[in-house]
Amino acid sequence: MHRRLYVSAAILFGTLVGAAPVFGWNGFGHRAVARIACLEITDGQQRAVFDLLKNHPHFVAIKDFPKIGDSTEFFKQRQPAGVSDVEWAILQSGTWPDFVRTPRFSKLSKEKIAAHPVYKYHRKFDHFFDMPLVDPSFKLPVKLDNPGTLLEALAKAEADLKDPKVSAEAKAIAFCWLAHLVGDIHQPLHCTSYFSKDYPKGDAGGNLFLIGKTNLHSFWDDVLGTDKSSFAHFDAIVHGIHRAPQLQKNKMHEFKKNETYKSWADESHGIAASFAYKDGKKALKGGHASTERDDVPIAIPDFPAHYKADARSIAERRVALAGYRLAAKIDAIFPK
Repeated sequence: MHRRLYVSAAILFGTLVGAAPVFGWNGFGHRAVARIACLEITDGQQRAVFDLLKNHPHFVAIKDFPKIGDSTEFFKQRQPAGVSDVEWAILQSGTWPDFVRTPRFSKLSKEKIAAHPVYKYHRKFDHFFDMPLVDPSFKLPVKLDNPGTLLEALAKAEADLKDPKVSAEAKAIAFCWLAHLVGDIHQPLHCTSYFSKDYPKGDAGGNLFLIGKTNLHSFWDDVLGTDKSSFAHFDAIVHGIHRAPQLQKNKMHEFKKNETYKSWADESHGIAASFAYKDGKKALKGGHASTERDDVPIAIPDFPAHYKADARSIAERRVALAGYRLAAKIDAIFPK
């Protein structure tokens, strides 16, 4: 992430991946996880979550922050017609940790960020847990950069929600982190960074792995749909996942077998190793920015045939599992 890029390479690289943000799914994916959870829990539990979210600092209009969507109240932003306040607030909660991210290339000082009504809640490293995936011909460095605190953040969010001594406001914030990070941990590129001679410091969870007209991380974030999709389209996709015979909770062996956050991360890492970075039995080819010369064009391969369709099927299973597991956490914390 801190490599020096010469001008021509930097322009193309920046166009494709920007500052290499580490999003996990997009708003569509995170709302899909929360929507599946809502379909699994009781109306009383939905109401209990909603009542908790009323204590969130962004449940009311955010002072001195630009209007976004149809409301300055985060939990009502872009609320579709016919969707209840209760359900939309829960769906929005899964996107909140991305909403509070500081803008790319922000020049705000640490002091101003710490006092900002939105950005002070950003926790960069909580979104990922990068386990190394190492090319056989490359020797992994002894010391790696921060691999991320996703596992610890999930454990803390759950503990805060169960602790009677934690304030209602802190619990409301903790629920947003729980809803969001349960989604993140099921995205394969949030639990993996690829190391090779082309990516000696890792590929930042696929953000530096250029492929097609995007990068590998962004592809997986958007594989189910984008935030530009209509709510009707979103709802059809989610109900299709929830009703699919092969995605029923009692048919998903992972649901009962793997119950720890680490085991969920291991699932995602395994998918990254066996599929996300693979073209059949071969290593997936991706472009990378030149760091030595500015007159060398970046070679960016396209996706292999069938990759996108297969990836979508995997993503549907991961989102279904995330929704079921989030519902199980809610069931253990909130009364029915």
